[in-house]
Amino acid sequence: MSEQKVAIVTGAGAGIGRAIAIKLAKEGYKVAANGRQEGNTLETVELIRKNGGESFGVVADVSSKSEVDQMVKKVIDKYGRIDLLVNNAGVCPIRDLSEVTNESFENTIQTNLFSMFYCAKAVSNHMIAQRSGRIINAGSQSSFRQSGQTVEYATSKWAVRGLTRTLAAALAPYNITVNAYCPGTVITPMQLGVAERRGGAKGQTVEEFYKERFKEIPLGRDQPVEEVAELVYFLASDAGNNITGQNIMINGGQVMC
Repeated sequence: MSEQKVAIVTGAGAGIGRAIAIKLAKEGYKVAANGRQEGNTLETVELIRKNGGESFGVVADVSSKSEVDQMVKKVIDKYGRIDLLVNNAGVCPIRDLSEVTNESFENTIQTNLFSMFYCAKAVSNHMIAQRSGRIINAGSQSSFRQSGQTVEYATSKWAVRGLTRTLAAALAPYNITVNAYCPGTVITPMQLGVAERRGGAKGQTVEEFYKERFKEIPLGRDQPVEEVAELVYFLASDAGNNITGQNIMINGGQVMC
């Protein structure tokens, strides 16, 4: 690349987001790693730097428009451009409908959906000026099915699926692609909380829960965070030049469509 590309990765403090940030840095991107917790975010930055990559941390709550605008300004001030946005930040509450409150529902939608819109809108202004860019959202296989214990989460991810397609249509004239990766069972700190809640309801240990879950997956295993990062890099690379508006499953066949 004639000029080193710049990526923002939200929710980069752990799990899939950290793996994506590390992968992009390895492939030559300057990475602005975002997270709400300073310690975890800076840990990701240090991991990147130890491997010879360039990164800096931007602590911000992306569910806040004002904090998103400040984050994007910091990246522009430091690097002068934004080529890739990975909207990875999110929450995954697991609870019965009786436990869902108006406040908890709104919080999930704000964190999983509005944050993506805020970030996409903020970076799109710069990408339009460049006449190029990539936006990649964190979808989920939950946006292709339903579950009574994920009313908040699944609803937000169904909305992300639609946001991805409509943003792709709106930004295509400017050579900006928008896609989403849709993981299944990825063992991350967030997924561990899901296993503890769902397994506990059945009287299972976390290990027993995963053993049962893997039986539902045709390939019979989880998806390592590194595999998700590889998909994201593929979509960001030249190989993804003609791919836009897609919500791509990476779930071992657990849900097929």
